[in-house]
Amino acid sequence: MKKDKNGQGILSKEVTKMQERLRKVGPGLAAVGLCMTLILGAAVPVCEAGPVEKVRIGSRLIITGAIASTAAPHAFGVIDYLRWINEQGGINGIMVENRWEDTQAMVPREVMAHKRNKMAGVVLELGISSSGAEATTPLQQRDQIPLLYATGITPGMFTTPERWVIGSGTATGDTMASDTVKWFNDNWKQERPMRVGNFIYDFTSGWIFRDATEYICPRVGAEYVGYEVVPLLCVDTSVELLRLAAKKPDLVIVFCTGVTLTTLVKDVARLGIQEKGIKLAGQAAVPDRSTIRITGKDAEGWYMTAYFPLPGDEAEFPGLLICEEATARYRGWEPEEIPFYYLAGWFQSLIGVEGVRQAIEMVGVEKLTGKDVRKALVSFKNLETGWGPPITTSEEEQVIAKSRVYQIKNGMFVAVSGFLEPTITYKYFLEK
Repeated sequence: MKKDKNGQGILSKEVTKMQERLRKVGPGLAAVGLCMTLILGAAVPVCEAGPVEKVRIGSRLIITGAIASTAAPHAFGVIDYLRWINEQGGINGIMVENRWEDTQAMVPREVMAHKRNKMAGVVLELGISSSGAEATTPLQQRDQIPLLYATGITPGMFTTPERWVIGSGTATGDTMASDTVKWFNDNWKQERPMRVGNFIYDFTSGWIFRDATEYICPRVGAEYVGYEVVPLLCVDTSVELLRLAAKKPDLVIVFCTGVTLTTLVKDVARLGIQEKGIKLAGQAAVPDRSTIRITGKDAEGWYMTAYFPLPGDEAEFPGLLICEEATARYRGWEPEEIPFYYLAGWFQSLIGVEGVRQAIEMVGVEKLTGKDVRKALVSFKNLETGWGPPITTSEEEQVIAKSRVYQIKNGMFVAVSGFLEPTITYKYFLEK
């Protein structure tokens, strides 16, 4: 395994083989439906041959339910990366068994999935539900099983003496909101303060976006005008949008996904919100390619903050090329068709596998425990992934990835910023 100067593993070791693999991708790959692809992909054994030794990872995924249109692609990304790593020979020859469940973003299902994962002997869990992760935070420490969360941690994941819930995205879930506000404010041209509001749905991640937006505004010289909140599953956002627009914000930081996000994008266009001079921006799924397919031109002009590169930047980021090549084989998708949260699932799994790999190198697969994996996940030093700046983690601080701001132009995401320095880190939670 290739090492960097600090002795850390470099996950992008396959980068040198990139062009050879890319040439093997046939031009006539047929597109298939997401659900059918998942069923077929899950039905095919990952690897029949090879070593008997294996490690188990438990994936708490969202495939059905109110936010499935956004979250299901994440599940595909997790499943496909763990399939891909086994095709490369596993983790130093040790196969990965992916034990996944569909929790539908429901807390009771998240808790039960964790309990079943414990009984199955997993050494790491992967999750995407913020409410589910908060609910199982004390269980992760009690059962000595780390949970790698899909983006950045929330305050409720920060309640145990040791960190057993670790973000695979930005340093915290708040930082995408605060980084976005700061970037817009840095580019604000008018003499008066920029006015900022929130539009969220009633979910843990939505509330931390609201908190972070209000927190950062006075610190960068912006004015916070308030927020509107809708249910997790909402089919009309008109009243809330009009109330928020009446406060005359210049920028609205959004956190919604799934059905509610689709409704919101359509209502914003129907009510002419952008024509009022109001810019809309949000976290990594606002709006995702899945939403753009449904809403079409109504998504034009929206801004999105993402914590890794998107297709179109692949010349700089060889890790993204690997993902695109595998996705073409597994899903039949062209690069511009890949949903953001598919990339998030792939990237999350990549980070998790590297933690398992380093833990195995420390103690061996026979003695491997979740405690060893947690130690590895908080000990990365300038880890190169091929997806952006190197990753460093520690017990005291964590910078998994830095965000960039994109805008939707002609149905494509176009980067309008460089990588941003995090405005909120773990120290923010300690201050609270």
